[in-house]
Amino acid sequence: LFLEPMCLNLCLFSSILLGILYLFFGAFDVVFRNVYHFNLWQVGLTFLGLLIGMLLAIVSDPIWGWNYLRLLRKKEKEVGEEGDSEPEFRLPPSIAGAPLCVIGLLWFAWTIYPSIHWIVPIIGAGFFGCGLVLSSSPMTWGY
Repeated sequence: LFLEPMCLNLCLFSSILLGILYLFFGAFDVVFRNVYHFNLWQVGLTFLGLLIGMLLAIVSDPIWGWNYLRLLRKKEKEVGEEGDSEPEFRLPPSIAGAPLCVIGLLWFAWTIYPSIHWIVPIIGAGFFGCGLVLSSSPMTWGY
């Protein structure tokens, strides 16, 4: 990893996002039990926000696949060779996902007050889940 800077950066980015995801598992219990006084089963249901955000990102995969094929065809026309691809063609989902992760984290953190409705931080966690899947998709999925 140390010999390829881009690979190292993508792995660090992915590990930080997964670490934050695991921190969500502990934070949900603290936030929704102490702030919103949820029962244990209600705290379990709060993870549906992450799930829905991740599912929305997965559903958007055909759009990213179409974009990859469009970039591939454009490169083939320029170069004149079939199958000529650049690794950067797989990065647009990460470019869209990284800001969603930041927005989701800030949304979740700034809305965990008793005066704010409990659904608002769950929606913020959904944005983070969507950004997490989009950011890790170029490294793990193939089209």
